[in-house]
Parts: sequence; C-alpha cells; structure tokens
Amino acid sequence: MVDEAGTVLESNLALAKELRRALKYSKSSPNDAQEGRASPAETGGVSAGVTHEHLRSKKTDFGAIPLGQSEIFVNAANLRMTSNSSTSATMLARGLLELTFTKDALQNCSIRGRSSNGRGSNNEKREALFQPGVNAIIDFALSHAGSCGWKACNVSDLVAAMGKKLNEIRATFTL
Repeated sequence: MVDEAGTVLESNLALAKELRRALKYSKSSPNDAQEGRASPAETGGVSAGVTHEHLRSKKTDFGAIPLGQSEIFVNAANLRMTSNSSTSATMLARGLLELTFTKDALQNCSIRGRSSNGRGSNNEKREALFQPGVNAIIDFALSHAGSCGWKACNVSDLVAAMGKKLNEIRATFTL
C-alpha cells in the first residue's frame, strides 16, 4: 500500500514539474497577436507552437501548455485530470485525443488516413489526423507510462486504442 502511494506521489510530482516547466515557456510573445505565432528566434529560442485546423488548442489559449516535449498545446487542467485518472498508456492516449483534436476532426478523420476494412464498411478513406499531434500523444503516453510504472506498451497498441476511440466517437455522433 505504501509503495502504491509512493508511486502515485512520484508520478504527481513529475507531472507537476513538467506542468511548471511548460507554463514557464507558454507565455505569449508580442508577435503572437500580430502573426498568429512567433518564430523561435523571436521568443528567445522557445517554441511558438504549431497551429492546424485539427488542433483544439493554440499557444495563445488561456492555460495551454505543450504536450510533453512537443509543440502541440493542450489545456493544463484537462491534461492533469486526464493523466491522474488514467491507469494505462492506452487509456491516457484515448483521453489525450479529445484534449488535442477538435470534435470535427475526431468525427471525420482516422489516425493514419488509411481505408477502413471492417465489416459493413465501404472502404472509405478518411483524412489522417494531424500527424505531429498523433505523434505527440504517443510520445507523451509512452513517457508518462514509463514514469508511472505502468505495463509496457508499444506504438501499435496505442494506435489501435486511439482508432477504437475514434470509432466510438463516430458511433455516438451518428445516433
């Protein structure tokens, strides 16, 4: 029981440290308002973040922090809640999908942009989700799983879990 509490405490401390680091670097640059985002040179080498129509958050959004070491931004409070409530890397990756991407992108895109091959499908090919966002989710889930001591997981497990989450989102949307 003490080991579990110690592991949870270590995990929370690591997440808090990462959030503090991210908040330190998520301050807006004067150029953000003029150009939509600033170049790393204009922000003293600090990443300005990535913008894309599929992404839910931008660097300039209130409470937005980078997802791990990436230039993809998510809401800090939602990231903390999702990280603390997850018990596996696949569960974390599924939760991060909804933090990272817009509802429209989740309903209309696939993880890698390949044709569907399930029963009853018409082999429709969906647009791929923004791949830097997908890769940021995978990297964060794998690194967080390692720091929490969760069961080992590979990239294909995470991609499959995220694909299932997209299917669930589409099924609830069509009802």
